[in-house]
Amino acid sequence: MKDRIAGFHTISRRYLIDILTDIKNRNMEIGERFNKIYKKNNCDYIKSTNEFKDDVEVKRLIDELSESHPYWNIKIEILEAILRKIEGNTPENFYSLSQIKESVIHSCHESEIDGRKHFDISDEVKIEICNAEKKKFYEYINNICEEDLINAAPLFYRRALSENEISEIKRKIHAVCYKPGLEKEMTLCFKEEDLKIEIGSDEIINILRQQETSQIYEINTGGIGTASYIMDLSVFDPYYIDGFDIYWCTEQLDWVIIKDHEGYYYFYGEWLINEIKKAWREWEESVL
Repeated sequence: MKDRIAGFHTISRRYLIDILTDIKNRNMEIGERFNKIYKKNNCDYIKSTNEFKDDVEVKRLIDELSESHPYWNIKIEILEAILRKIEGNTPENFYSLSQIKESVIHSCHESEIDGRKHFDISDEVKIEICNAEKKKFYEYINNICEEDLINAAPLFYRRALSENEISEIKRKIHAVCYKPGLEKEMTLCFKEEDLKIEIGSDEIINILRQQETSQIYEINTGGIGTASYIMDLSVFDPYYIDGFDIYWCTEQLDWVIIKDHEGYYYFYGEWLINEIKKAWREWEESVL
């Protein structure tokens, strides 16, 4: 029974994650196109933005995204809301298939988007889109069969944290990163547009793996419709994430990465700073 419960939890998550990943990958293509234009224009943001708006390839990518996922910005928000609620529980918290199915349906039913976003779309259209996505999800999970449960391939681990867990981890991070007398050499700071051109997400993951890091905390504060997690390192992505101030660390706090609300990235931890410098030989030209 435990295997079937885990299978239902995994299949429900995978449905949502697969759609979100497709939208994310299409958005990343658009973002990478901007990075190329930005680099070509010697990091002139205004010139790059104007060129980006008129770029034929960018227009093609945006059209393809909109055709595959109409109202994709609303779709992302409601599917992420459902996923956050489902990932607030783990399969170990359930004792029967009917119990976890009821919980997943309830999570979907209770999920909402934040009304403060997407002012260009009417509330009626937002509700219609959300209800349509919920209906598709209900239909999908109601068609999960016994064979699907048995053959469900495992997914990465990710669990949404409680408010108490978030507060405790933030307290520990602040004690490490904001203590009086912290030497400047113990931190590195870069603008997002400079950092992500030189060091991609995969490269940062590979650096962290050198310390045998397998799971990390992601503490996301102040954003609209955000959540904080303990999760496998494999799903860490410091660039494709919304929030106000975002912190990443391990239980040991041997390193910390912070993205602040102005788009600056801060690295803490001597070994991590040294590895970033090795990976980016011209780091001194962009460090703040």
